[in-house]
Amino acid sequence: MSSEATATLGAEARGLGWILALSCAAALAPYLVGFDADPDLWGHTLFGATHIDTGALARADPYSYTSDGQPWVNHEWLAELAFGAAWKLGGQAGMVLLRSLLFGGMVAALVRAMWERTHSPLVIGLITFWVLPYLDTFMILRPHAFTFLFMALILLWTEWIRRGHILWVWAMPALLAAWVNAHGGYIVGLCAAELCLGSLLMGWEDTPRPWTRRERAHLLGAMIATALATLINPYGFGIWIYLLDALSLDRPISEWQPIVGQMRFHYYAMLTLVALGWLATRRRDRLAGWVLFAVGCYAGWKHARFFVLMAMFSALVLNDVLSSLLGRFRWRPLVVLSPAALLGLGLISLVPAVRAATGRGFSVRVDPEVFPVTATYALKLRADEVGERLAVAFSWGEYAIWHLYPDYKVSMDGRYETAYPPGRTEAVISAELRGDLDTFFQDRPADAAMVPLGSPLDRALEAHPGWVLWHEDPTARVYLPAGHSARPVAIDELRTIPHFGDFP
Repeated sequence: MSSEATATLGAEARGLGWILALSCAAALAPYLVGFDADPDLWGHTLFGATHIDTGALARADPYSYTSDGQPWVNHEWLAELAFGAAWKLGGQAGMVLLRSLLFGGMVAALVRAMWERTHSPLVIGLITFWVLPYLDTFMILRPHAFTFLFMALILLWTEWIRRGHILWVWAMPALLAAWVNAHGGYIVGLCAAELCLGSLLMGWEDTPRPWTRRERAHLLGAMIATALATLINPYGFGIWIYLLDALSLDRPISEWQPIVGQMRFHYYAMLTLVALGWLATRRRDRLAGWVLFAVGCYAGWKHARFFVLMAMFSALVLNDVLSSLLGRFRWRPLVVLSPAALLGLGLISLVPAVRAATGRGFSVRVDPEVFPVTATYALKLRADEVGERLAVAFSWGEYAIWHLYPDYKVSMDGRYETAYPPGRTEAVISAELRGDLDTFFQDRPADAAMVPLGSPLDRALEAHPGWVLWHEDPTARVYLPAGHSARPVAIDELRTIPHFGDFP
């Protein structure tokens, strides 16, 4: 093919950029109309709103009666500040908007990074449609959503730097300074940023031209500044000691466990596609992308929550190999048909978005079969009679804090070792599975216990002579100590639960 023809195809491909953007936006739409509440959302939002109200970062835990004066190392305070601001400014709509900005920003940065690498709109469009459900899997409104967004920004900025926009190297230290205060994933982010900058410095990223001495100085200086930026936090170097200790803990929560079930099929499918693409092209350039993919494979297998990173890195390297294969064939009909194909995919994607918006609308969905909506409201109605110490199942702690503080303090919530002594959370979760009341109560008196209906804890409390059933609904039971004086809540009082069935 002549150079003129190649240039024409390139110009036509670049002209499809706006169609690619519109199609990707349409594909994003179903993921932006609302989301399911996560057990930790309640606490993060309350903590952030409290930061705003008080103008200070809490150093001691006011929400639990079992924390024993444990210092509260709140390493996610910046993310919580965003949650609190979104809630205060826009309520539910503000929360949905914040999650949409985080998710949409991540996808937009990833798509633009792929575009900077290949200018293959059809390949990028197909990959985007393919990985969107995977990216959405754990992209819930929690601080780790910032890790996923920031990682996509590293990939994009690496491409801009590679193309010669050298001043973008100084965006990396600024990003890590924000990251270290938003989520513990900054450790992975620092490694990725140093890898990308180092690979650029060593000439392993297929740059258009060799670096000048001045540009090399920028790259080296940014690498040093990026590492030092992680010390810009309220705890200084102590944040490293704390998080390295925290990472060594065995966390008995599903998202911290290896992937299982159907997710393994998707893992192997993703790995196989990338492997076949590499075998077909044998590409050895763009080292950072392949190293990140290898790290993503390991992290995604070991901890289910990092499957998002594997999907992100898979999209990046698969974009390279598929575009390389497509370039070998130079089949003009693919370029000609790209507009229709991309627009068709975009229109198909709008169907579930319209259905979701006309169904539940733009809201934070709270499942009353997952959260103790009715039981919490019953406790709220009798707060002056029950007492303030509420022993609660681990996954319900922050829901209870949001609705019941300051009338009640909880025994445990999702803050893990940030507010509780190391090992206590693991012991309590294990006790919940065994129905071990002594460990569940942490050898401390409680004024009430709210547990899942039919759980081992429920059966143990039902059989214990020191506790009596006070409230029951299809999701939860509330037990009070024998001889309590709190009045039962009548059915008529529970018919209308203001705000408790949704994120209020």
